[in-house]
Amino acid sequence: MPINLFDKKNVNPILQFCNTNMNYDIFTKEVFIEKTFDDPDYNKNLNFSFTKKGEILGFLTGVIRNTKHGKEGYIKLLVVKKEKRRQGIGRKLYKEAEDIFIKERIHKIHVYDVPSSYFTPGIDVRSVPAHFFVKKMGFRYSSETANMIVDLIHQNFQTYREEENLADKGIYISRADKFDKKSVLDFIDSNFPGWVYEVDKSFEVSPACLHMARHEGKIEAFSAYSCSNTATGWFGPMGTHKNLRNRGVGKILLKRCMNDLKEKGFSASIIPWIGPEAFYAESVNAKIHRRFLQYEKQLF
Repeated sequence: MPINLFDKKNVNPILQFCNTNMNYDIFTKEVFIEKTFDDPDYNKNLNFSFTKKGEILGFLTGVIRNTKHGKEGYIKLLVVKKEKRRQGIGRKLYKEAEDIFIKERIHKIHVYDVPSSYFTPGIDVRSVPAHFFVKKMGFRYSSETANMIVDLIHQNFQTYREEENLADKGIYISRADKFDKKSVLDFIDSNFPGWVYEVDKSFEVSPACLHMARHEGKIEAFSAYSCSNTATGWFGPMGTHKNLRNRGVGKILLKRCMNDLKEKGFSASIIPWIGPEAFYAESVNAKIHRRFLQYEKQLF
């Protein structure tokens, strides 16, 4: 059973294979390329398929990230043909990736919860066989998270009055433009360094899909969308400096992004890999959409 490195000429058959054999996700070609070839740490050796007599039986994509804990490995996606499961294909795919991680002296591996660019932030709780599989491969449960969904059609996200109240206190809300890019990215790098890659993408379109708050002339909060899963209505990331927390700034910035997405014609927005669930529920009536479990494996 040969291993075939995944390259751009294989995108269409691999994408079709994944969309056919996944239970809860369907990816557009644009999103699929964004998560593989456009990943800032793309590694051609960690993107491969297994075939037999020309038929795709499995696919894996992975990546190595430099984190505050050192280099760590991530399985971004592992898919096996439905009719060929429980035949060792998934194990062979995983072991091939693990061997690469070991050669690279990677001390820890994660499944799906990949910072900056990911397909899903963990394994869907409904994917019971997948949970048993990663445990057999030596992974241990580490955490859990969820995606929330926001109805954009039946809500009003205008924030004029709230913004006026903040302006009276010296806090000014606005959409970022190209001239703000350096200041925004400097703020992100100093306070939320894991989000620099995603936030940078918000300036690839005009107008930028990022709103911000200034206090005493300095950017101290931001909220963005379409930085990941391009053109699908995904929200995030967002962050507020401790100086402006509990003053209603985050709620306004969130609503501004929701209003943008509504005006672009989206009927709903996904808030992935959520942090403060109550904040989103209270601010924009967000509901839990999907839940995920996260796993990790210590190699050394």
